[in-house]
Amino acid sequence: MISKNNKSNQNFISFILIIIVIVFFDVVGMHCLKYHNDYNNINYFYASCFIYGVIISFLILKSLNFTNITVINFSWFCIGTLINIIIGLYIYEEKLNYMKLLGIVIAFIGAIIIFYSD
Repeated sequence: MISKNNKSNQNFISFILIIIVIVFFDVVGMHCLKYHNDYNNINYFYASCFIYGVIISFLILKSLNFTNITVINFSWFCIGTLINIIIGLYIYEEKLNYMKLLGIVIAFIGAIIIFYSD
């Protein structure tokens, strides 16, 4: 028999693994859209639609077994945004000025406020 604490740990680990996979597919989907925009290849657009419409939706549905949508979205938003910013800066050589940085900080503060507002 699984103890309540052990079951809680298993749920937490399962949730973390699902969030990691969601973030991975979010990054892949985001870059498919970037490639579609840069190379005008419709297949990248279709891939992104499949990733967001099917894969990520399925993973969010599975993660609802472990926590609520606010925690899922907060976790996905924070991790995914940071990874996409880093990739944008270093791979695509995008520029980050003070106004963009301020906007990112305000968005994270807003997400944290929403997360803890219950």
